[in-house]
Amino acid sequence: MKEENTNPSFPIPKDDTKTIIEAFLSDSNKLSILDVEREYNKITLFQNYDRKTLSFDLEDVKKVLERKDYKGQNFLQVNFKDGKKILLTHDFVGFSPAVGVGIDVYKLPKVVTTADILSVIEAIESSIYGTDQYQESLYEAKMFFESIAAGAESIGFDLTGERLWVEKLLPKTTLAN
Repeated sequence: MKEENTNPSFPIPKDDTKTIIEAFLSDSNKLSILDVEREYNKITLFQNYDRKTLSFDLEDVKKVLERKDYKGQNFLQVNFKDGKKILLTHDFVGFSPAVGVGIDVYKLPKVVTTADILSVIEAIESSIYGTDQYQESLYEAKMFFESIAAGAESIGFDLTGERLWVEKLLPKTTLAN
C-alpha cells in the first residue's frame, strides 16, 4: 500500500491507502471521495461526469502505485488482493474491459471508463437508425457494450440504467445474436 514518491510535484503521504487516495483527489472536481465509512473501512468514489459511485473496502487493497500516462499526467493504480485493479485519474475510474466470446480483443482498449459506455450506446443507436452495414456494426457495438459493462460491474459499478437503455434500444431477437 505504501509507495515511495518519485514525483516531487505530487507528494503522496506514506501512511495508508485512504490518505494516498484523498491526497491524489484533493484538487479534482470531477472524481472525488463521496464517503469514507471509517467504521467499516470502506471508501466511496464519485464521478461527476455520470454521477456513478464506486465503493470498496480498504482492506481489500493490496497496493497503490503512482503512475504517469503517455501525456505525463499522474494517476493512481489501485491493485486489489483478488487480482483486480482500477486506475484513478482526476476525472474517472479506469478499469479493464471484460473479454468475452465474439469480441476482437485487439479492438478493445486496455483501459476503459464508464464514459465509454455512452459512446458505445451512441454507436448502437447509429447502427439501428443508419443504413450502412447494420448487422455487423450493431453486433460489434453490442459486444463492446457488454465488454465494458461487464468490466465495470466486476469492479463494483452499477450499470442497471445503461443495461435497461440498451435493452429498450434492441429488440429481443437482436440481443440474442
